Amino acid sequence: MGENMDEMKKDAMLSENTMPSGMDNGGNTPADKKPKDLIKFIIPAVVCAVLVLILICVTVATGVFGNKRDVILDALGKTFSESAKAIGDTWQMDGYEDMFSEERAYMEADLTLADSMQMEMEVNMDQDLYSAYMDIGYYGFSILEADLYVDEYEVLLGMPGLLEKVFYVDRTTFDEDIERVALEYGLDETMAEALKTLNMESRELVTDNEEMELAGEQIKDAVLGILKKTEVKKADSKKLMVDGKKRSCKGYVMTITGRQAADVILACRDIYESNTAFQNYINQVLTGMEGYVSVNEMLMYEDPAGTLQRCADELMEEGDTEIYFYVCKGVLAQIYCKDKDVVLEWNIEGGNFPLENMEFFLSTDSSDFVFTRTGSVEGDMYLADYELETDGDELVFSVEKSKRDGDFCFNLLYDYYEMVLEGGIKETKPGSEFTFTIKTFEVDGEEILRGDILFSNDHEDEILKPEGEKVNVMDLTEDDWYEILWEISDNLYY
Repeated sequence: MGENMDEMKKDAMLSENTMPSGMDNGGNTPADKKPKDLIKFIIPAVVCAVLVLILICVTVATGVFGNKRDVILDALGKTFSESAKAIGDTWQMDGYEDMFSEERAYMEADLTLADSMQMEMEVNMDQDLYSAYMDIGYYGFSILEADLYVDEYEVLLGMPGLLEKVFYVDRTTFDEDIERVALEYGLDETMAEALKTLNMESRELVTDNEEMELAGEQIKDAVLGILKKTEVKKADSKKLMVDGKKRSCKGYVMTITGRQAADVILACRDIYESNTAFQNYINQVLTGMEGYVSVNEMLMYEDPAGTLQRCADELMEEGDTEIYFYVCKGVLAQIYCKDKDVVLEWNIEGGNFPLENMEFFLSTDSSDFVFTRTGSVEGDMYLADYELETDGDELVFSVEKSKRDGDFCFNLLYDYYEMVLEGGIKETKPGSEFTFTIKTFEVDGEEILRGDILFSNDHEDEILKPEGEKVNVMDLTEDDWYEILWEISDNLYY
């Protein structure tokens, strides 16, 4: 971390913000519901977002600006291109990356749960079809078998040995059916909405590739528009750690006005309103980030387009933002920005390639985020450690790869839940099959899971439906359920 990090953290802290107008109880947010105000998240992160967008389009932009701008953009391009090539050569993922490009996948799992229970599972997927088989055992005795079949129109669940009938759900009439069931049996409204959303999102592709590519092009154009107007000047040099030594690095400062940053946010707003795939993507991101059960619930309390507009309005009132770039040997050594309630510092410390060792720090008035990567070579093994720390919680992921046989070993530690995950990946058939081994998965010192999971795209078994009399779950009466439970009970004991 930079020498003045403690001072920067203090400077980044602001007094408590008040809630923007329109978001109090006089607006559309109920008094008993207090979702996070997205403005408070978006405004502090705008500088970081703009910076990331600049990095995304750097290879396109290189060469179209003045000399100082070229130095920055060339350094950005070299930093990422050299690192991408080195990482590709080191990890050699060619045998994995194209395995499932044909939308054909097979998974087979043999797992032990908490020492006493065993679970065998097979999952077979082919484009819009999906089937799964599960056998749960207890101390070696099978206690439950289940067959699942899913396509665009129906869901079938069979339990051979326990029930002759097959449970059936009509996905085409699901919304009407779940509303009827919720009304008849008093099902929680939030749960009903969550089930509707799950059914809808699993029936459709979440994003459309062509629309998302178009959204990416539009965002890139907006950022290029900013770059064409930005002012770049020389800054004082700085001594930074690069390739294990303190080195003098040339400095440059890029100035982005509030109006320019607002233009990017407004472009994102326009894309959100006109591009369905981008809208779906943003809605799902916000749903997960804000802790809502479903997109529908999120939209009851949030207005993403309106939030982006308010964010742009805030940015127009802000002053200029200065982003400092430090370059050594033609590659980046540091990116630094401090703007009122935001401090961003990205130290790129090099090694075998520019991004082998690095530290990314982002501080706002409400939280700190630190991401660190370290890499090294020890004999036949390449080692990399990733550490993520946010607001006192730390997650550490370590991975080793054998240059000799290409196998991976990994270890994950998460201190908040005292979580430990150890395992490895072995490529059993190059380009078509690999095995994911879980040596142990522990939470709070208790082992939850261990076993092997095989993934393949080379499985030709036909996807079959469970056999038996179909009964629509949505139409079953209380008497029907009692009859089914008695049948299951009888088959459990005889």
